[in-house]
Amino acid sequence: FLSAMERLDIDPVGGLEKTTNVSMSDPSDGPFGNRTVVITGTFHDIKRKDLEHILVEKGAKVVGSVSRSTGLLVIGKNPGADKTAAAREFGTATMDEKALRAALGLPPVVEQGTLF
Repeated sequence: FLSAMERLDIDPVGGLEKTTNVSMSDPSDGPFGNRTVVITGTFHDIKRKDLEHILVEKGAKVVGSVSRSTGLLVIGKNPGADKTAAAREFGTATMDEKALRAALGLPPVVEQGTLF
């Protein structure tokens, strides 16, 4: 047991024996970082509030309506017509649920009846 802990540089009395460089990822580095994001529609297994929280953790500023300063519109099923029209008018980038899940590292949605 002790030799396994020693190989991992863990002090059995407490803490790490050596200083390790653990890099925390910077939220501004990803596709949502430092962007104003609007969400429209519903998502397979993610509640709106949960999605907002995830996006904020990834560095986004989530707002309720599309404007010229909106950087991204995330579109789920049954999106709001006003938000999608405004995104087209302003030339706002869009991301569907498939791309969203990929960007967040979530598994793709498998529709019922498509497995067999």
